[in-house]
Amino acid sequence: MGVDLENSFPNLPNCPIVEAVIDIRAVLPTNTGIDELGRFGESLPDLFTEPPAARQSLQAEIKVDAEGARMTAPPFVPDGFIFRAPSELLVAQVRLDGFTLSRLAPYHSGDAFAQRAKDLWERYVAIAHPTKVTRIAVRNVNRIATRPGEDFQSVILTGPEIARALPQSLLNFFMRLTIPDASGAIATVTETFGSQEPTDLSTPIIIDIDASRETDLAADSDEIWDILNTLRKLKNRIFFNSLTTQALERYR
Repeated sequence: MGVDLENSFPNLPNCPIVEAVIDIRAVLPTNTGIDELGRFGESLPDLFTEPPAARQSLQAEIKVDAEGARMTAPPFVPDGFIFRAPSELLVAQVRLDGFTLSRLAPYHSGDAFAQRAKDLWERYVAIAHPTKVTRIAVRNVNRIATRPGEDFQSVILTGPEIARALPQSLLNFFMRLTIPDASGAIATVTETFGSQEPTDLSTPIIIDIDASRETDLAADSDEIWDILNTLRKLKNRIFFNSLTTQALERYR
C-alpha cells in the first residue's frame, strides 16, 4: 500500500470506526461548579442545537462483615453536562474532572476531529479554569465486517488462536491486551464479537483501541496536543497492523 504502517497510514474513505473519542482529564479549582459548566454551549448555539443533558455519577461502597456483603450507595451527584451537535455527529461531555469529545459514524478525518477537540477544549478552559491536565487519551471503536465461513486469520492478525486439535469455530470471544509504548503511553486493545445487523453477512468483530498517557501539564500547554498526536499515531499503528491487507481493502 506504499506506507510503512509505523509512521504513515493509508486513507480509508469508508473506515470502520463507529465512535472516536478524545478525553482530557483535569483538576478544577474548588470554586468551579456545575453552573459554570452549564455555560459551555452558550457561545456555540449553532453547533450545540439540543438542550444539554445533566450527567450524574454514583459511587457505591460494598461492606463485608459477619452478616454478609452489603452495598451502600449515596444519591446520584451531578458532575457535568452532555452537549450534542447533530450537524457534526459530535457529543461533548463537560465534567468536573475533565472534557470528552466523541465523534460518531461516519468518521472521515482524524485531523479535523482533533482540531475540533482543541477548539472546544479551549472553550472548556475558559469556563472551568482547570489547574492541570492529568491524563490524555484517544479511543477508536472499530466494527470490522466479516464474511460467512471466513477464517479469523484472513481478517485480523491479533486475535484468539485455538489449538489445532480442537474445533476451530467460535460462538463468542473476549480478548484484552495492555501494550506499553516507548513514548510512555499505554494502549488497551479489546476484541470481541459485535451484534449482527440485518445488513451484515456474518458476525462482525469489534476492535476497541484506547491509547492513553498520564500527565502533569498546564491546561494551556502545547504539549497536550503533541501527546495527543503521539497517541493517535500509536492507535493507528495498532489498528493498521492488526488487520490483514485483505480486510483493509474493504474500507478503501
